[in-house]
Amino acid sequence: MKTTHLSAVACLAILAANSPAYAGVVLLNEDFESSAVGSHLTSPWTWSVETFANNNGAPGNYIGGYYPGNTTSNSIQTVIGNQSGAQGNNALKVYGDYGFAPNHANDQWVKTNIYQNITLTPANRADGVLGFKFDIAAFAGEGGINSTTIAYAYFQILSPNYSDTWARELYSVSNVNTAYQSGQLFFNVSDSGLDGAQLQMGFSTLTQNYSASAILVDNLQVVPEPSGVVLSGLGLALLTIRRRRH
Repeated sequence: MKTTHLSAVACLAILAANSPAYAGVVLLNEDFESSAVGSHLTSPWTWSVETFANNNGAPGNYIGGYYPGNTTSNSIQTVIGNQSGAQGNNALKVYGDYGFAPNHANDQWVKTNIYQNITLTPANRADGVLGFKFDIAAFAGEGGINSTTIAYAYFQILSPNYSDTWARELYSVSNVNTAYQSGQLFFNVSDSGLDGAQLQMGFSTLTQNYSASAILVDNLQVVPEPSGVVLSGLGLALLTIRRRRH
């Protein structure tokens, strides 16, 4: 499966802890408080797994992909309790798929993605700017997260048939970030050419040799933001794309 990393000429993502509240259509609002501890998310959440060769300690050439599927396996994600403060009691623990034994055993990288898609329409683009907001932390229990593990939240726009990634922004977390951080990623979606495109938000881990990879996520929202959050007049038509395999 090809993924795309791009330089955003006409799209701006902002990683910020705070931004003004704004009335509009809320496309995602999930704090996991209504989910039973020990349960696993199902539709509209889904997952994919990709494997990569090892290139001097980093993900190298793409090997293969396995996607999509139901997120019912506890080898990918589970709701946990005993959180506190703004997290309430529950959060979602996301971690690598350790079922890919041959890949782990052969020192290959396994990338696990859990995500949700929203089709862009004139109605949900009407406010111009959409933000993906979340709390994220490296899991401190059960061995925590290995220093070599790559983990991040992502927000991306895919073509209507999912064949191309038109825009992508990341928010990374490492093994030292065991306290929750509030992250935000934004896109200007005002361009009518985006109708039918897929807005995808989710979380990824890349790990090898069965290394610890768990992260915690909570308070997920996709909401409209004031147009001033991104530079006025910027659309997505001028994006320049640089393709990568991971």
